[in-house]
Amino acid sequence: GPEVIDDAVFAKLLLSLFDDWKLALDQLACADADGAGSPPIGDCSTLVANWFNAKDKLDKCWDATQKPKQSAGAQNCTAFVSQLNGLETALNSVVAPPPPLDPANRIGELKSRLKVIRHIRQDRFTPSIPADGFVEPQP
Repeated sequence: GPEVIDDAVFAKLLLSLFDDWKLALDQLACADADGAGSPPIGDCSTLVANWFNAKDKLDKCWDATQKPKQSAGAQNCTAFVSQLNGLETALNSVVAPPPPLDPANRIGELKSRLKVIRHIRQDRFTPSIPADGFVEPQP
């Protein structure tokens, strides 16, 4: 049959980057990945809770942008931005531990990753949503 173009490339990139952020949090910032004696972020419970809240809205945003696009899409996507802002605020309130406890600047890495996620969401994903929603290629 005819080749079907996947029009949701930026949507999938956003989903992937957001999942990668959580892996970096779990494996690098909330664990003693550097062997410094303790993790760069001691109590990760607030960040984890914020991430799950944002992930819920992102998944609902993604679902609502599928063809046929749902009117709730804009609301869920806006809610994702609000949750993303909350996650960023929580991350910015983390006090970096004294050296040598974060030698690889894991907290800085998480902040940079959030900036990339915000950019992809705002400048790539949102403008790429088709008027009638994304058409997922059928296998």
